[in-house]
Amino acid sequence: PGIENYDPQFLDDPEIGQGKHRTVVSFAPTGYKFSVIPFVSSRELKKEINKQFRVRHPWLEDRSLTLSKLRSLKKTILHVANGSNNVHKLDIDLIVLAFGWVYFEKLILKNLVTKQNRKILLATCIYLAFKFLEPDLQPDEEDKIEQHDIKRFESLKSFLQVARKQARKTKTTTTKILEILMKLDSTGSVTAKEIRSREMFVLTNLNFTLKLPETEFQHHFLYFVNKLDLTPKEYLGEAAYQFYQEED
Repeated sequence: PGIENYDPQFLDDPEIGQGKHRTVVSFAPTGYKFSVIPFVSSRELKKEINKQFRVRHPWLEDRSLTLSKLRSLKKTILHVANGSNNVHKLDIDLIVLAFGWVYFEKLILKNLVTKQNRKILLATCIYLAFKFLEPDLQPDEEDKIEQHDIKRFESLKSFLQVARKQARKTKTTTTKILEILMKLDSTGSVTAKEIRSREMFVLTNLNFTLKLPETEFQHHFLYFVNKLDLTPKEYLGEAAYQFYQEED
């Protein structure tokens, strides 16, 4: 697999985890079909999910990088982003999370992510997404990243241009975002220094392409929105949502 034709459902297909236990029943007279999924213990389901993932992706070099770990990490970053437990005042915008997750999956597709480095690389991806999507951001003095190494693209023309103005409720500095991302790992292995030291590595392996088409990040954005029991309209606000609908 490559990153040029990225599919947001290639790695984490929603069907994974249902196939073995699901029975599809057809009702001949009407042509209706429905699925029957028996109760399965969480431990057994986790084992089955990871087995299906391995069968679908034999090209992955690190066999300890399982789908259950990736799904857990995706939930964790959302929990970190909602540290204040206020869905209307998130510490990290959901669009930033969606962009960062796309970058992260592209690194997985290049066999650069392992069980050991998954958290620090995700944190770096989110950090880069944050800086890219905040074009007017004034870096803190201690942020020593060479800014000329990050090509500034033209403003996004999709709903993102309006949505990021509507959805962001608070201004977050680069120092603050690093402090938030450090919460990804309770052991202290995710630090500001470690995140910054990997920026160029991630940028290089993304071919310095931080701009994403809506088809790449929308799936993940909707995942995060749904996990907060919100609709896109509730999260984006009326103006941004209407613009989104028109663009769609």
